[in-house]
Amino acid sequence: MTPSHVACILDGNGRWAQARGMVRFAGHSHGADAARRTVEAADDMGLEWLSMYVFSTENWARPAPEIAVIMRAIERFIDVNLESWHRRVPSRFVAGHDTGEIPGRHRGLPPSFPPLRQSGHAVIMLATWGTALDAAGIGGERQRLDYTRCAHFIRDRDTGPYIGARVLGPPAVQPHLLAGLAFANRTDDLADGGNSVLAQARRVDWLAQARRGVSDDSCPYPIIRAYVNSVTVRGLCRSWMLRLLDAAELEPDFAGFASEAEFGQYVDRYTWPLLMCSAGLQYQGGPSDEVARTWRAYAEFAQRLDFLNDLGADLADGRLCLSADALTLHGVTRSDLEQGRDTTQVRALLQDMCARARTSLKEARAVLEVCDPGQLVAARSLLILQERQLDDIQHSGARILRRPVGFHRPTMVRTILSALRR
Repeated sequence: MTPSHVACILDGNGRWAQARGMVRFAGHSHGADAARRTVEAADDMGLEWLSMYVFSTENWARPAPEIAVIMRAIERFIDVNLESWHRRVPSRFVAGHDTGEIPGRHRGLPPSFPPLRQSGHAVIMLATWGTALDAAGIGGERQRLDYTRCAHFIRDRDTGPYIGARVLGPPAVQPHLLAGLAFANRTDDLADGGNSVLAQARRVDWLAQARRGVSDDSCPYPIIRAYVNSVTVRGLCRSWMLRLLDAAELEPDFAGFASEAEFGQYVDRYTWPLLMCSAGLQYQGGPSDEVARTWRAYAEFAQRLDFLNDLGADLADGRLCLSADALTLHGVTRSDLEQGRDTTQVRALLQDMCARARTSLKEARAVLEVCDPGQLVAARSLLILQERQLDDIQHSGARILRRPVGFHRPTMVRTILSALRR
C-alpha cells in the first residue's frame, strides 16, 4: 500500500563526501542528484505528497561559504528540474522558509526564485506563522498570542478558510484576515447559540465587549483584542462591526422569511456586515463603497448556499430558511421538509432554490474584479469550491434535508492548485 505523504530529512551530504575523500561542497551536488531521483521515484510510485526538509536553523552555524554553496544548489536544483517535472505530472513546487529565523549576517542568501514565478509554474513561498506576524507588524508577546488564538480558532473550526488564508494570503495580511474570520465566526456562533440563560449571558458579554472596541488587557477576549487592532491597523470602517453586532443581537429570534424581499433584507442586515468584517481587511484603508457593494452580491450567493446546505440542521433548530412564498409556489409544507420527504414537489422546490443560488453565483463572480490582487487566487479558489458544493447539493436532491455537503482536504488542495494554474 502506497502512503499518501512521505517526508524526508536530507542530511549527511558533507560527511558522505569526506568519507570518500571529496571536499564537503561536492557532497551537496551529489545530494541534489539523490533528491532528484527520490522525487522521480515518488512520482513513479504514485505518491501524492513528498516533503523534503533541506535546511534547519542549526545549519546557519556553518561557514558562510558553505551556506552560500547550499543555497545556490537549492536554487539550481529547482531551476533545472522543475520544467521536466512539470512535463511528467502537473506538479507544483512549494517552498517554505522563515526569514525571522535567519541570522542577520546571512540575510539575502536564501534564493528568491523570481525566475520560477515568471516561467508559469506556481511557486508558493509558505511563510511560517512567526514570519507572518512579523510581516504584519504584530509585536509584543500578548498581542502575538492573541493572533495565534485567532488562527487556532479558525483552523479548528473550519479548515478551508484557514488553509486559504495561510497558503494563499500575503504574509503581511494573513494575521489580519484570520483575526477577521475568527471575530466574524465567533460572533455568528454566539448569535446562533440559542436562548438558554448561559447562551444569552455569553452573547450579551461578547457583544458588549466588542462594542467597547478596545484592544488592551481590559478586554477579556483575545479574538476581540486582535480584531479591534486589525480594524485600526488596516483602516476598516468600524460601522461594519457595529452593524454586525446590532444584527447578532436579533439573530436568536430569527425564524425564517415570508418572501424573497425579506431574504434580501436579511442579507443587508446580517450577512453582508458579517462578510465585510473579514473580507474588508484585505484592503488597506478599507474598501470603497463600490467595492463593498460588489461584495454584497457575493454575500447573497454565499447565504443562499449556506441556507440550502444547512436546511436540515436549521429545521431541527426551529428555523425555516427558505421563503414561505417559495414553499407555497411548489405546494410544499414545512412538515414535508422536516420529515425529509422525497416527493416531486420537494425536489422541484430544491431545484428552484439551486437555480436561484446559481443566478446569484454569476453576480458574485464580480468580486474577482475588485478583490485585492494578493487575494485573487484565494477568491477564485473559494468560488470554485462553492460552485462544486452547489453542484453536489443539486445532485443530492432531497438527501440534503438529512445530510449537508462538505469538502475533503484533497479537494481543497486540488482546487487551490487549479486556481494557481489560471
